[in-house]
Amino acid sequence: MRDNTLILDRRGFLIALGVAAVIALAAVGVFLIRHFFPSTLTLEEVTTQTVESVELFEYTYSANPQGASRTVITSAEVIPELTRAFDQMPATPFDGEERELAGKPATAYRFHVAGGQYVEVTQVFLGEQNVVVFWPNGEVYGSSWGRPFDGFYDELGTTDTVPGAQVPLATTRTP
Repeated sequence: MRDNTLILDRRGFLIALGVAAVIALAAVGVFLIRHFFPSTLTLEEVTTQTVESVELFEYTYSANPQGASRTVITSAEVIPELTRAFDQMPATPFDGEERELAGKPATAYRFHVAGGQYVEVTQVFLGEQNVVVFWPNGEVYGSSWGRPFDGFYDELGTTDTVPGAQVPLATTRTP
């Protein structure tokens, strides 16, 4: 009897050990997929609704921006180009810290959709194909999509300078 009990104890231990190993491998796999293989994000509020206008705020990123160049785009030909940037955007969770973003070029978008609502997104450009995106729900992602506009849209809309209080707030909460 004693030998059978010992065998059963070993068998139970090996089964528990195997289950723990499978769970650990699954957790490692999920981590690797989330951090090294980008998923895609779509800003549904912008891609599925009618966008009537877009405000672009170009500024130097800080938690409290001093001011920005604002361009208002109402052109039916240009708006789809701006909304397309947020359809199936490759994204991974942002692993950095907000202090890394200070002083970098940024563009905040305020998409005005039908019904008087608006959706805000901010991109901070760390380098070529290295963009941090503040999503409307507060989640922060890294992406290879986007580049600083450097006034590219200025002539396609109405441009003025606004105080920092009017720049959409980039909130931080990692997914």
